[in-house]
Amino acid sequence: MEELNAAEARQRVERWAEEGRHLLARVVPALLEQQDRLLARAEASEQAAEKLRQALHELEREIQSLRAENDTYRKEQAELRETFTTLVQQANQMLKPLNDVLQKLQP
Repeated sequence: MEELNAAEARQRVERWAEEGRHLLARVVPALLEQQDRLLARAEASEQAAEKLRQALHELEREIQSLRAENDTYRKEQAELRETFTTLVQQANQMLKPLNDVLQKLQP
């Protein structure tokens, strides 16, 4: 009986070993193929990330340039506003005597 159990156990072990070899023959290539696909995706993602980083730096430089340009325009606008205000004040001063004369001439 022990011989039968030992033989049976041996057959089981041999079947498990054979099944293991078959499983490994299918699983290992599939895992290697999956690894290759994942590595390719990782490389593509890294390249895309680098392109995005470069685009970000370009946009940051453009924003900086536009802010400087905007500051220049704001300063020019303030100068124009000040000049126009001065011009209007001077025009009012020049027209005041004329308005005084017109008021005296009205009945």
